[in-house]
Amino acid sequence: MSRPVSIRPAAEDEAIDVIRLFEGALLTVDFDTLRDAIAHGAVFVAIRADRVVGAVYLDLDRDPAHVEAIAVHPSHRRDGIGSQLLAHAASRYGAITAAFDSELRPFYESIGFTIESLELVDSADDTDGPVNVDDADDEAEVDNVDDANDRLFGRLSRP
Repeated sequence: MSRPVSIRPAAEDEAIDVIRLFEGALLTVDFDTLRDAIAHGAVFVAIRADRVVGAVYLDLDRDPAHVEAIAVHPSHRRDGIGSQLLAHAASRYGAITAAFDSELRPFYESIGFTIESLELVDSADDTDGPVNVDDADDEAEVDNVDDANDRLFGRLSRP
């Protein structure tokens, strides 16, 4: 049986731990931007045995809040930590959105996300559409139709 985790806002002194998690998951997040997000309550961490074992970073300037990055330490995966982080964020903000690769669809569906093609979301939205956070340029949107077909967009709402 897995040991319990607690989910809470990240503390400023945990920025290094969070950035290491994201880098270990091959996600590109600017360190200064992350520190600012932590200061504004936009990063939640999962704590197990006094260690940061998971983190989610949200863009709170978007409505609803959008998942910019989520990662769980490899030795703590498959324990429901990612699900708990997303559920906590959705409970805190009422709804969250995420853009993700198609192979992650079962994970996001299992949590309750409604899902559609990223291409459809981008074409229906004249504003800044969902951001592809997995690319080296975390501000770049998907421009290639083949890439868009492999990317999905989801929304999770909680009362």
